[in-house]
Amino acid sequence: MSAKKKWLLTFRSFFLALIVNIFLFEVYFHEQYFNGLNIQFDPELGWVPIPNSTLFLKGKKYSTNSLGFRSTEVDPDKDHIIVVGDSVAWGYGVDDAETVSSHLERLFEGDQVLNLGVEGYGWGQSYLYLEKFIDQLNPKLIVMIVFSANDHLDTSTDTRGGKSKPLFVPNAEKIKRESWDVSKSYPTTINPNQLVLTNTPIKRYSCANMFSESWTLRQNLFGELGNILCEKKILVGWEYEYVFPALALKFGELANRHRSGLLFVLSPTLGDLQFTDEETFQRMESDYALRTPGFFNKYSLLFFQRMFGQIKLPYLDFFDTIKNSDWDKDALFLDNFHYTDFGNRTLAQMIFETNRLKTDSMNR
Repeated sequence: MSAKKKWLLTFRSFFLALIVNIFLFEVYFHEQYFNGLNIQFDPELGWVPIPNSTLFLKGKKYSTNSLGFRSTEVDPDKDHIIVVGDSVAWGYGVDDAETVSSHLERLFEGDQVLNLGVEGYGWGQSYLYLEKFIDQLNPKLIVMIVFSANDHLDTSTDTRGGKSKPLFVPNAEKIKRESWDVSKSYPTTINPNQLVLTNTPIKRYSCANMFSESWTLRQNLFGELGNILCEKKILVGWEYEYVFPALALKFGELANRHRSGLLFVLSPTLGDLQFTDEETFQRMESDYALRTPGFFNKYSLLFFQRMFGQIKLPYLDFFDTIKNSDWDKDALFLDNFHYTDFGNRTLAQMIFETNRLKTDSMNR
């Protein structure tokens, strides 16, 4: 055998071994760490927190109880305040003792506050996660934290960060689109029973999951391949505007069935707070009325504000609260999206006071 052929054979063997090792490493990495050290694959929800997990990152403790909640073990003898939502509710970047749920527990004396927030969850996943556990709990108040930055995206697609997830869509066969006007009368035209759950059960090695960003090459080769090869469902405009209020009403029905209070909390970004002058609001209102392309990505805060004003569910607009306060806005935010310990403490105080005012008015 010539030296050239030996060299080619050696190169081919090396290249094949390299490919096999990369593949095996990727499979191991994908199995062990499903896009995060504290979550794991779930066929119903896409991903869920790992129970009984404790992590220390940048000096902050992230721990879960036996059910996966970022809370102490459930006390069946206490009433429960349940916090649901995504990374803002979960408490990204802060210690267990600095989350909004921990601060709420200090305010709701005698009650236990349970943190059912999960990073990356949209409304549909938050609803399903709450529904999964609520029969095991004693819900006194459900606090759903709505994140203006990406809840609109996380709720309207069947993937998130490259991972497969369940998606609620409107039953187009039974909904007469001309029979409802989304801009005028949510309560009489939106039927939460006309939502259909799709993309479930989720396969562990679905196309999206195989190209998930948890894989080491996700940000370059695999990420682009996933975008090209994996079919994704994204809600169109009218579907989008139907699903959000319908899911909000489903939260309301779930709370009513368990005789629990309910409070939606609109959590803004630091960037949202630049929209404070009247001229900007008028321009936003105009874009909202016209449903200009890209509106929902640009002005999701306004969409949520208008929606909650129409469906008449208990609602705290933390954007409006911050805008009209003299708080140091930079001290509230850890980054553009998540809160510092001070921010979570302030938000908890506003939630507590809003619920107390609501309770007092009902008791009069």
